[in-house]
Amino acid sequence: MKAKWIRVFIRRRVEAWRESIADAQLRADLADKVIVTGGCIASMLLGERPKDIDVYFRDALIARRVA
Repeated sequence: MKAKWIRVFIRRRVEAWRESIADAQLRADLADKVIVTGGCIASMLLGERPKDIDVYFRDALIARRVA
């Protein structure tokens, strides 16, 4: 899978997850505070569909708010 499509796929998945959050302020704050990493990227580079997407938070405060 090409890098451009991987970015689009991940962006769409993260946006769908963010839209599922009821708290509008939290949704807005998450816009630039998440990092996607893990096996999903390697899977897509190998042409496989990822089973999950690992999301990490840029700071502890936003992680606590999500929790």
